[in-house]
Amino acid sequence: MKIFILITILLITFFGISKLADLGADKVISDESKQSLNWHIDFEKAKEASQASGRPILMDFTGSDWCGWCIKLKDEVFNKAEFIDHASEQFVLMEVDFPRSKGQQDAGTIAQNNALKDRYRVRGFPTIILVNAQGVEIARTGYQRGGPSNYIKHLEDLLGSN
Repeated sequence: MKIFILITILLITFFGISKLADLGADKVISDESKQSLNWHIDFEKAKEASQASGRPILMDFTGSDWCGWCIKLKDEVFNKAEFIDHASEQFVLMEVDFPRSKGQQDAGTIAQNNALKDRYRVRGFPTIILVNAQGVEIARTGYQRGGPSNYIKHLEDLLGSN
């Protein structure tokens, strides 16, 4: 009986230490991902920032809490350090979100986002639209496979062809 109790204690200790090691690994990953981008939600403020900086606006039309491809694009590209470094120097970022969860946005943001969806004739998500400081469309795209390096090159190609 004593051996059974001793083995049980050892197993619990072993699995407890193992679990703590796993939690430590998650913390490191989460600390790495603290670097983030400043996404505007007000189109007028994004246009002002674009005018002041001379950078185009990258508009992300997304269903952030329900659209699988939107979530995939954010996880695979927008949340990666390589894209964050590039985008913070090259774009003014604007998130035009259409969440299904109620109460995430005020009435003004909902009205603005619906108007932008109509103005730019967005039919699906994710839709990425590059516009100038006046809101004139330069290029449009969506999800692209290949991670941040591929996406950065894709965006540069889009801007270079216009």
